[in-house]
Amino acid sequence: MKYPAFSSKWILYTVSALACVLTVFIGYYLQRAHFAAILASMGAFFLMYAYLSSYFYKNVSAFSWMFYLGVFLRGLLLFSIPNLSDDIYRFLWDGHLWLQGVHPFSITPDAFVKMPANQHLVDSELYANMNSRAFFTVYPPVCQGIFALACWLAPKGIWGATVVIKLFLCACEIGSILLLRRLAGQGAAILYALNPLIIIELVGNCHFEAALIFFLLAAIWALRKQQWTLSAAFLALSIASKLLPLLFLPILWRYLGWWRGLWYCVLVGLSTLICFLPIFNWALLQHMATSIDLYFQKFQFNASIYYLCTLVGFWETGWQIGAKIGPWLGLTTMLGVLFLALFTATEKKAKRISLESALLFASVIHLSLSSTVHPWYVAIPFVLGLLGKWRFPVIWTFLVLFSYSHYSGGIYLEKYPWIIAEYGLLWVVICLEALYKSSLPLNRNITG
Repeated sequence: MKYPAFSSKWILYTVSALACVLTVFIGYYLQRAHFAAILASMGAFFLMYAYLSSYFYKNVSAFSWMFYLGVFLRGLLLFSIPNLSDDIYRFLWDGHLWLQGVHPFSITPDAFVKMPANQHLVDSELYANMNSRAFFTVYPPVCQGIFALACWLAPKGIWGATVVIKLFLCACEIGSILLLRRLAGQGAAILYALNPLIIIELVGNCHFEAALIFFLLAAIWALRKQQWTLSAAFLALSIASKLLPLLFLPILWRYLGWWRGLWYCVLVGLSTLICFLPIFNWALLQHMATSIDLYFQKFQFNASIYYLCTLVGFWETGWQIGAKIGPWLGLTTMLGVLFLALFTATEKKAKRISLESALLFASVIHLSLSSTVHPWYVAIPFVLGLLGKWRFPVIWTFLVLFSYSHYSGGIYLEKYPWIIAEYGLLWVVICLEALYKSSLPLNRNITG
């Protein structure tokens, strides 16, 4: 009787060790041009993720092992330079501008480089590797503060400043795992802690969705504790990390009721304003708005409904209508969120869509209608799905890896069969899970 338990523990240790090896391989050696290698290695990582998750559900006493494994996997990536994303170069560019007394929202990298007086200030490596050099930065104050801090602590070279940013993101990730344990139980915490996409994209590739998620979870935790002011402050920090949580305000307003919700939104607005004050100037308002507008009109990557609309528009008109439909799809997103808010559960009307499920589907609507869906964007519906007890976002964290096919061979060219496969499979899973849940007895609010 002891042999199977002993054997299963050794399998656990072996799989954990292999996960460490794969994390190092993906984080330090893979390049995004190597799509086949990415899909194979991440596919193997997800198989290990499935094994580790199932092991935990059969042996809940293994929580500590799984938690520390998740932290260790992130720690392994602390010293890597992001290799599947080039956003880090813009982060450090903004950070160095702050140290030179230049507001990042006041000038584009291209314009900065063309000024003769700035030639001695230009970091040629950052500039050469940066994307969107002709556009103003879009990163809010929490990001900008960490960029500046990283460059202040490690002013020379890329590696040291990257480690500082990753330390901050690791701290956010550990906080998110612990908050998930409180909000949704140990299972949700482990599913987040060991998810390969979360580990590789948020820490390995330095994406600030890690900060957004931590502050958003903290806001929901404080909301459950009926600490409205604290919740509003945390939500403001989430908005100041990435602007996306602004989308959730109508749902939170509805959830809290008219007057309490109004007061909560006022608190969020004031707290957000305080967060923006240290970097505020008129250039911030003008150029951030310009960049966001250009984002909806010009940037396209791994979209779903947006591409269907542009395809139909091209058939009808014979020209690309992406710049025209972007704002309309943004408006449709807001209408969809308002519709969700109408059916969100409140204290008096509990048998409706739960807060967590409403937030999840608000993020799904947003990504479905967006013109750009990078792999790390899926981290938001993933964590909200864990709160609402939906499982299709877990599948999405794997399917979104198909988008790396667009970089295959080192030439950016979108591969539409992979996009069709990603979203086709995703919507099949969503429909099947929705049908299954609709067949359950409705003796409580819909939690997912």
